[in-house]
Amino acid sequence: MKYLSSLLFLCLLNIGVNQAQELNFNFERWQEFYLYDEPKGYETYNFQSYFVTFAPNVTKIPGPIGSAIRLENKRALLDSAVVPGVLYIGDLAQFPAGGIPFNEIADSLTGYIRFDIKPGDTAIIVFAYKRLGITLGFDLIPIAGTLANFTKFTVPLTKPFFAPDSIVFLMTSGNTNNPIEGSFVEVDELKFTNTTKQVPNSSFEDWESISFEEPEEWATANLLTTLLRTKNSVVKSTDASEGDYSLLLQPVYVNKLGLNRFFGATYFGETGSGVPTPIPYKSNKFNYTFSYKYLPEANDSALVIFRGFRFNTQTQTRETLFVKLDLLAGSPTFKTVSGNVGLLPAEMDSLMIEIYSGNYVNGLTPKLGSQLWIDNIKINEVTNTFNDNKESGIKILTNPVSSTLTIQNNAIDNPVNQIEIYNQQFQKIKSSQIRESQSSTVEINVQSLPASNYFLMIKQKSGITVKTFTKI
Repeated sequence: MKYLSSLLFLCLLNIGVNQAQELNFNFERWQEFYLYDEPKGYETYNFQSYFVTFAPNVTKIPGPIGSAIRLENKRALLDSAVVPGVLYIGDLAQFPAGGIPFNEIADSLTGYIRFDIKPGDTAIIVFAYKRLGITLGFDLIPIAGTLANFTKFTVPLTKPFFAPDSIVFLMTSGNTNNPIEGSFVEVDELKFTNTTKQVPNSSFEDWESISFEEPEEWATANLLTTLLRTKNSVVKSTDASEGDYSLLLQPVYVNKLGLNRFFGATYFGETGSGVPTPIPYKSNKFNYTFSYKYLPEANDSALVIFRGFRFNTQTQTRETLFVKLDLLAGSPTFKTVSGNVGLLPAEMDSLMIEIYSGNYVNGLTPKLGSQLWIDNIKINEVTNTFNDNKESGIKILTNPVSSTLTIQNNAIDNPVNQIEIYNQQFQKIKSSQIRESQSSTVEINVQSLPASNYFLMIKQKSGITVKTFTKI
């Protein structure tokens, strides 16, 4: 989980309203993120591979009959870790727990296979029979060496003394404790002999897209819950106080692969990253309003928290100037909340907004089933604005980046004239003037920058666009 890509930041800028669009405080703009495809009926290690390599390592390929499946050991981008390809049915954290209903006993397993297992590595296929949660027996089939072409195989299976009620399946492309980069195994048409039932999708023809949706400019745990194939805690709702949509939050409990925790919050931040970040916002006062509707379970209470900060240049630390918390009681219809913290002791330079669908304060546990709708947040009666990314035509082509940051401008009539890079303390560390003739594709050398997340302020002929990038 530590490799979760930290694409942080969204900046508020006071520029002309006729050239800009309000921040997504009314939750009208949403963005969908496609991750990868997974075989229906199975779970994989694609979630871990995505965090480490930004790509899946269990994929669909052409097989001898239709589609086949490929498992491959891949190396992490940021360190020397290697993630094995893993395909399974059951509970991998407590193998052989879980499984699918299956009450027959097979004579053998057949299929097509192709593989290249590096020296010192071993791939495996495991089937375990269970009854009433007790393992009756299992077969472990090791795979080593190289087989260059898809080849039909048949291996006998150990027969348990009693008929099972379920079965667990596991396949890997290498040793799960010490996999070697590059090992792979490809299989197709896995079938039991002498049974009327088969493992679901044993031909690997059925795949489903893994994707999620988030409100633009807000960070949620939807990436993580989607990767773990559980329900998203932040979704779009057509039940709104104004406009077409509102934000709907609901607590989700994840108990999977050793992770045991609740999700059900959102923060202002970079969409898709799952990592919150303060908004650059300069003011010596703070007041706000927002609309909400709340259907709590039992004695649950939702929360909206505003935090104001300033960066102390002497201590090189971020100081908290205020924390304003609104504890929300149940309301079956939308109601408006307003508040303020008065004149601040110093000018804040950034603001954090946090929204929780249940009571997380003082170690309390949110209640499953609670639902919170949030809409129409307003700050200091005026919402700062920034260029609509779609209208600006700006796209970052290399992100994460190690040496050359490539920025594409598709808006011919809105050339780029200056690009500035800021660190996470909002300090400018690099500035480049851009000729109009070079503004369609701009390359900036960032090789000397330390590995971190950076803010990119792109000044165009008409307005300013803010992006983020990660230096690796």
